[in-house]
Amino acid sequence: MRQLAKEYVKTGLLSKDTYDFIKKGMADRNKSSYDYSAVFTEEIAEEYISKSEQFINETETLL
Repeated sequence: MRQLAKEYVKTGLLSKDTYDFIKKGMADRNKSSYDYSAVFTEEIAEEYISKSEQFINETETLL
């Protein structure tokens, strides 16, 4: 994650919001695997889908 921040966020190729989303997504993914009391609602899932679409659009411009 640090390398992503260094190479893409600090240079302005990837937004800080997108980076924060990826970081939170990784933490939630780990939480869902190891914390059996973690609850993820449909609303949370829809937010992840929406932000994932934004991430895809943003990264497609880098290709």
